[in-house]
Parts: sequence; structure tokens; C-alpha cells
Amino acid sequence: MPSRLARAEPRPRVVLVQPTGAHRTLVAEAGVRARAELMAAGFDVVVVVAAPSQSPKELADHARQNHAIATVSVVVDAGGVQANIWVA
Repeated sequence: MPSRLARAEPRPRVVLVQPTGAHRTLVAEAGVRARAELMAAGFDVVVVVAAPSQSPKELADHARQNHAIATVSVVVDAGGVQANIWVA
């Protein structure tokens, strides 16, 4: 007889890197929105606080360390709030 409790499939994990330092309010707001959108899309989101400038290697390292399929880094520059994305 099959169980009535369905097993939940593990959700793919994404690391959201939020930098420290200046523009904390902008970064926090963008991070909240990005996290909500990723969760709504069915991803498990892990938030990591790190230095503001992340190289592609560092983004990849965050993904590997957290068993994630991608890393999204929220950054602020002269153009405003942007995201750097690394996908496995």
C-alpha cells in the first residue's frame, strides 16, 4: 500500500551573495527581492555575506561550498544595483 505522505523532491539550491559595506540599504532591498523571486521559482536559497567585489572563481567557490547550482551576487556600481550570476 503506497504511503499517503509524498516525499518532497529536493529543491535546487542557489547561493545569494550580499556584499558588506556601502549602499547597505540598496543591497538589502535587492537581496530581499532576489531571494523572494528565487524561492517563488522553487529554489532553495542560501544567503552568504561577503566582500563586495567577487571574482567569477569566488562565485563558483560559493556554489561548490554550498552544493548549489548557481550563485547570484548583488552589487552596486555607478549604474545602480546589479547582479552577477555564476551557473554550474
